[in-house]
Parts: sequence; C-alpha cells; structure tokens
Amino acid sequence: MNILEISWQAVVLQIVAFLVLIWAVRKYLFGPIGGILEARQSEVQNTLNQVYRDREAMETSRREYEARLAGIEAEARDRI
Repeated sequence: MNILEISWQAVVLQIVAFLVLIWAVRKYLFGPIGGILEARQSEVQNTLNQVYRDREAMETSRREYEARLAGIEAEARDRI
C-alpha cells in the first residue's frame, strides 16, 4: 500500500512552485498586457475626443454657411 501514501514534501514543493508560477505570470505576462491595454484605451479616448471637437467645428461651420447663404438669398431678393 505504498502507492497511496502522500509525500508531504512533494505537496509543499508543488505549492511553492505553483505560487512562484503565479507570481511570474502576474509580473511578466499580465503587467505588460495591462500597460498595452491602458495605452490603447488612452489612444481610443483621445480619438473620440478629437472626433467630438471636429464635429463641433463642423456644426459651427455649417451654421455660419447657412447664415451666409440666407443673407445672400435675402440680398438677391432685394436686388430683384
């Protein structure tokens, strides 16, 4: 019945090895990936902010264009 005996030294060694593996994965895998994800999120947010500013500028230009067009039409009616 020596097959069913538990070697406590092996269990402790496996627990320590597992904890070292978790530490290494966090430090060398999840750390850099987290940095990349944060950089990408920042880039997307900056792009969205630029799109919002461009849309506001476009709306302002459109209003100015419509006002000038209305003025030109009124001036044309006055001349006729």
